[in-house]
Formats: sequence, C-alpha cells, structure tokens
Amino acid sequence: KESYLKGRDLIFDLDNTLINEKDYLYPAYYSIALKIYPSKKKEIFEFLKNEFEQKGRSFLYQKLKKKFKFNNFNLKQFKLILHENRSCQVINTYLWFKDFVQSLNSPLNLFIITNGNITQQKNKLKLINFPKNILINQIIYANQFNKKPSPDSFIELKKYSKISNPIYIGDSEVDQKFAENSNIEYFDISLVRY
Repeated sequence: KESYLKGRDLIFDLDNTLINEKDYLYPAYYSIALKIYPSKKKEIFEFLKNEFEQKGRSFLYQKLKKKFKFNNFNLKQFKLILHENRSCQVINTYLWFKDFVQSLNSPLNLFIITNGNITQQKNKLKLINFPKNILINQIIYANQFNKKPSPDSFIELKKYSKISNPIYIGDSEVDQKFAENSNIEYFDISLVRY
C-alpha cells in the first residue's frame, strides 16, 4: 500500500493472485463430467479436480479419456467448456485484494498482465466481482505476444500506458522471472494472500 501511495503503479497477475482459479475451473469440470457420463458425474468431477491439484492441467483431457474410455466427447468440446464456462456465474476476488482496495482513499488504477488462453481469460474477467473502488486501466493477455516470463507483454503495456516505477504482483516462479526479465520489482502475493 505504501508503495502505491507513493505513486508507484501496481501490475497484477490474474489467476491465484487476484482470484482463485479453481472458482472458475471447478464449475467447468462439473459441466464436463455431466456431458460425458451423467451417471458418473461425481467420479469424473473428483478425478478432474484431483488431477489438476496434484499434477496440473497438462494432458488432462487425455488422462480423462484413458481412465473413463468415452467416445462421445472430444478435445474440442472439452476446451470449449473450459474456455467459455457458462456454468460459472461470478468470481470473487481474494479477500486481501478487497481489503487493500477498500483501504485506499482514491480508486485503484488496475493493470493486469496474465498468461492463459485468451478467450478463457477474457471470460474470467467478465465474471469477476471487482471491488467498487477500481478503474480498470489496461489488461494485457500475454499469449497474444509471448507468454510470461517473456517481457514482451510488459513492453506492450508501456505502449498504452505511462507506467511509474512499477511493481509486478504475482504468485509463481514464472511471475517472478517475468518481473526480472522486465527489470521491475516483484512482490510474491502468496506470502501474504488470505
């Protein structure tokens, strides 16, 4: 807060920094389970959740197909539900972010640089219930240029906005490396997120 009040700009990552990505993914996983086998929806849903939590998203569809041996649901359908996720109604920001914004006397100029599928990230942003004291200044989808940790998305941000002595706020090694590559300060929100 002190840095922001001194005129420094804050640039945020999105997933697991401003929002819990699971709030978006898990309703999509449930929709996928319903599409594949309504009678096994709970088992499929638990499988998707556990695989994601333990091993991440890599080859998730392939693992799912290998385990449940279905033929009625292809990779394109799987990605469509994940990217457009019509079963998720609203995503709340983390409590730390709400508290931070509410503690400010003036609106927060919000800058976001995020990795991920562009359609999916745009959909998430439409669903976020941001605190009232927010001015969304610029959102950069890094996948349109080069994914973080490449500094290309920060270079792009500077084309649209005058950035003053920025701090990048993220939650991962990729975010930290991105800040280093962009020659800006990094703050790891996972150390204080609640």
